[in-house]
Amino acid sequence: MTPGFTGTPVYSPSSTIAVSVPGTYTALIKDNTSGCASKVPMSILQNTTSPKWDTLIIPTRILDCYKPTMVLEAISSNVHTQYNWSFPGVLGNVFSNTIAVNANTANVTSSVIANYTFLLTDTINLCVTQTVIPLFQNLYPPKAKFSLSGNQISCLTTSITLTNQSTSGIPPGSIFPVAGPAVAYYWYPPIPQPTLQLSTTYKAKWPGIYVMVARDAANGCTASTSSIIADTRVHPVINSPLVPPPFVMPCGGQHVTIKPILKPDDDYNYRWYVPPGAVISDANKLELLTSGIGTYTIVVTNKVNGCVSTGTVEVINDTLQADFTPLPDRGFAPLPVLFNNLSTSKTGTSGIVTVWGFGNGNTILTDSASVKPQTNYYQPGIYTVTAFAIKGTCMDTVKKIITVDLPSMLQIPNVFTPNGDGINDTFFLKTAGLQSINITIYDRWGNKVYNTLSFTGNINWDGKNQYGINVADGIYFYLLEATGNDGKSFERKGNITLLR
Repeated sequence: MTPGFTGTPVYSPSSTIAVSVPGTYTALIKDNTSGCASKVPMSILQNTTSPKWDTLIIPTRILDCYKPTMVLEAISSNVHTQYNWSFPGVLGNVFSNTIAVNANTANVTSSVIANYTFLLTDTINLCVTQTVIPLFQNLYPPKAKFSLSGNQISCLTTSITLTNQSTSGIPPGSIFPVAGPAVAYYWYPPIPQPTLQLSTTYKAKWPGIYVMVARDAANGCTASTSSIIADTRVHPVINSPLVPPPFVMPCGGQHVTIKPILKPDDDYNYRWYVPPGAVISDANKLELLTSGIGTYTIVVTNKVNGCVSTGTVEVINDTLQADFTPLPDRGFAPLPVLFNNLSTSKTGTSGIVTVWGFGNGNTILTDSASVKPQTNYYQPGIYTVTAFAIKGTCMDTVKKIITVDLPSMLQIPNVFTPNGDGINDTFFLKTAGLQSINITIYDRWGNKVYNTLSFTGNINWDGKNQYGINVADGIYFYLLEATGNDGKSFERKGNITLLR
């Protein structure tokens, strides 16, 4: 077969032939025996056209921290096509019309991501269209830095200014232009100060660690740096851990010296602030002599570092509390009583003068609370004792009761006349302070005619026996036992004459 053959045919023992040129070929088939031949024309076409893409979408050639990832996309109107992306570092190919590209964050100083090769293949004629896409990255972090106007917070230096001095980290002369400064994107201070964004300066008012995050305006990449601000504030320690007890203006006193709990220091300045009307000594000394009561405030300043502390002390008036204890406060006449003086003031017991009124007509003055006066009560009754205590201008009075009881006593009559005339009709004892009486009466022959136990302090025999019958006139014999309220015991026996 020969395309466009017009001459002598080319015979071949094979039924197939390879051709590489397009055109019209004629197959001549000949019967070698008969010499007869037939011709079959056929056309060979040529299809070597490479496929093409209509659009190749490349969002950017340079990835950075603003845009660290993107998608490459190829669009082709060819129906029978195959997409193939390949690039170094990946085993195999990505057969898709899109591929995701990420910045190489593991190597931020590398400017090249990779050369991406895109192959578009016609699945019919296997023709291929190829292009290489170099992609770059700009991940250079800025050189974060800030300056400080000082490095210590003190009572004199209450704030420090931090100023951003960051610069771009993009190498000079690189393919990436430096489009903007490295700004202070965020300030992170110690608590309790607030964070701050996009400010060249920050006002530090608290000790601790300050962190600044800088961002390069050219590529959006960030870096941080930090610095420590020390605390040199040392305040005077006043009234720690406890406030001193109130200072007491003595009774009748004119002044009292006060001071806070504070270790003196040559580097301290003092200033007292006092209640209205108080007459004081030098208000710029640690100790203050004053005449007034109330709350006093002292301001202490450390001259070296300017730190200031305040404290307060109280001044109160002295008070006098009169009191005493009688020993004993009850008994039987005659009763000696010792008085224990318990009067006191906030400043103690010294200087207390006491005027005593014992209620029995006796008075005495003692010039010390340690003196214990004594008096005697000879008559029964209730006595009011008054102690009038005096210390300077302070005065107080207290009163207490002394009870003096009648001592026990027993007198027994020897005659009574139970005749109903209303005169000496009963056998009645003359007693005082008895709590029990037990009496038994016998006649002359020893017969018991009367017996009683009384807790009323007396008895009352009307001359009748235990059966209610009048006994005969005569002499009767008695046995008596009694106990007094004072504990005294009585045992009596004797004769009683009964006359009608």
